[in-house]
Amino acid sequence: MEYIIVTTMIIGIVELLKRIKLSDWLAVATIVLAALVGGLAGYFGVEGLTVATGIVTGLAASGLVTVATRVG
Repeated sequence: MEYIIVTTMIIGIVELLKRIKLSDWLAVATIVLAALVGGLAGYFGVEGLTVATGIVTGLAASGLVTVATRVG
């Protein structure tokens, strides 16, 4: 399970860097906001997340959306 989270997190980070290079600030804000919401979930102890794992989960979620968009 961890491999899936790490893989999608890497996709999210790569997508973030690509969007920064393209100056697509709405997409950059969306990815950063997903990481921020994940971090806040970790801060408030949602489902046993820590701040770090919450940020990773947020980045992974944005990476998953990227993969789903390209596949479907």
